[in-house]
Amino acid sequence: MSSTYVSGVITFPGVTAPISMVATRVLGVKPSSAIIYAQPQAGSPDCSGTATFVWGTSSNLITWTNALCDSSSLHVSTFGHQQMFVIYDRRWRWSKGQPVTGAYNVRKTDGTIDATTQKTLAELATLLFTAMGEPAADVSLITSTEYPMLILDRSNPADQLAQLLDQRGYVISLMVDNTVKVWPKGTGATLPANDDLVNANLSVDPPEVPSVIRVVCNRTLVQSMLATVPVGLDTDGRIRKVNDLSYKPAGGWDTCKDWDTFSSLTTTIAQECAKLSVGKWYQVVSQADGTQDIRHGDVDYCPGEIEVTDVSQLLPLENMILDTAVDPLGKTRYKPAVVSGVYWGVGSNPLQNPPNPSNSPAFTEIKGLPWTLNREYGIVMFQDYIQKDNAGTKTFADIYITCCYSVHDATVQVKDRYEVDRSLGGYGYDVREVEELQRRLIVTYVSNTSTVTNINDNKTTVDDDADLYLDAAQNSYVTQNSNVLMYRDCYSFNTDGITLQLQWRVAVQGQVVFGTMASQYAENLYLLPTALAMAIERGPRIIGDPLNYSKARYNRLMYGDYAPRGGKLGGK
Repeated sequence: MSSTYVSGVITFPGVTAPISMVATRVLGVKPSSAIIYAQPQAGSPDCSGTATFVWGTSSNLITWTNALCDSSSLHVSTFGHQQMFVIYDRRWRWSKGQPVTGAYNVRKTDGTIDATTQKTLAELATLLFTAMGEPAADVSLITSTEYPMLILDRSNPADQLAQLLDQRGYVISLMVDNTVKVWPKGTGATLPANDDLVNANLSVDPPEVPSVIRVVCNRTLVQSMLATVPVGLDTDGRIRKVNDLSYKPAGGWDTCKDWDTFSSLTTTIAQECAKLSVGKWYQVVSQADGTQDIRHGDVDYCPGEIEVTDVSQLLPLENMILDTAVDPLGKTRYKPAVVSGVYWGVGSNPLQNPPNPSNSPAFTEIKGLPWTLNREYGIVMFQDYIQKDNAGTKTFADIYITCCYSVHDATVQVKDRYEVDRSLGGYGYDVREVEELQRRLIVTYVSNTSTVTNINDNKTTVDDDADLYLDAAQNSYVTQNSNVLMYRDCYSFNTDGITLQLQWRVAVQGQVVFGTMASQYAENLYLLPTALAMAIERGPRIIGDPLNYSKARYNRLMYGDYAPRGGKLGGK
């Protein structure tokens, strides 16, 4: 037992006469802080340096290397003058880490991982730690066998690391020996029950267990082949089917021989509208087989129970397919959508050599004519008009586009998002948005036909990955005995998966009420930030981060009036 108190020691470069200090240590990627109270001084402290402090007879010198003096202020009163210095531990550097770019654990069309992008969770953590300037961080306790997909585009490594580990039940600790270690929640050191333990507050806080934990994935993506019809721009600015245009020739478009100029049309505005769009614009109207919905035998079609009754439920389209390729810069990207059909030629030029040009085989990919996709209206826009031969007469081509889209519910007007539930038997919902999880369906066809053969679905993979998030969420509802322990001396304890907060108090002269206070299994220390509050403070929303709520949602969470709308989280 400490029977005699020795003078405390507090040092920081440029602080000449410290009086006392209160230092905190919390988990995460944001820096903890120490406040040094000192006698007023004329000079300024160093911007950064090593902070040290010790109190009591334990001789536990605590050192913060590369600490930052964030601010200094002078307090003047009739009771005396004091200067206050706010010091951050070296995690202030982490937010300034090197931006990271890369695609990891990218799924191929069959749901397997592209081997060139494969990394374990521990390997991804090391990659991000290295970008933060912590290549030696200890990730040995990350035992997850998950291979999470991670797309980084000049991303902040600290924010991405917090997102990656928070969701999976891991915490990040800056240890008192100035190493960095990742701990699973609920694991860590046992603190001593010795003679220096002057106060112990033990409590049980049974969690409010929900009825259902729900993982809400990113919007479901479907890839299929869509049929189109030729459309044009009318003189009133509207887009209509070519046979409904106000300037349609009296004898029909088959009688129009001058598709380059449309000189036979009677008005200049009609000619300009026709030259811009007729024979060049093709708008999706249905699935390739003429139906609106995608259903094949007994294969369940996702999205869920949403029935597609109109092609507008598929808009906007995505100009891509669910297959990847490496671009010239070495980046893995999705391949563009594919346009195919039956056609004779582009403009006045047949695709096959005279004297006997003929139409292309059915569903031939169109590679010789540049085109763009108007995603909002689902219109394939060719650079030049494209035709097919119909018994010697040139008419509109048969055009199809294979691309991706998300289906929205015609009733509530939101995109479908796959959900995975786990029942816990309590009350209410705990909804976790995990946007890196995405259900994907690819419709396959008999070669060169519109006949559906199968729908490839990655549901099993998504369910397995969602279970990892559900496991971490369920573990947070295990009842733990939370402790707040107070010690006389300044002990060099660590934060970990059990000890979530620490506070030290040091005085150069006199006594302090306690030297060390530790909070276990809960964040109970007064005025110390919680992990949720620090996640909100991280700034802009990070995709897939369940803790990075808006402040409005945070308030709803804190005060208990948050519930999913209609039993389902909305979103685009």
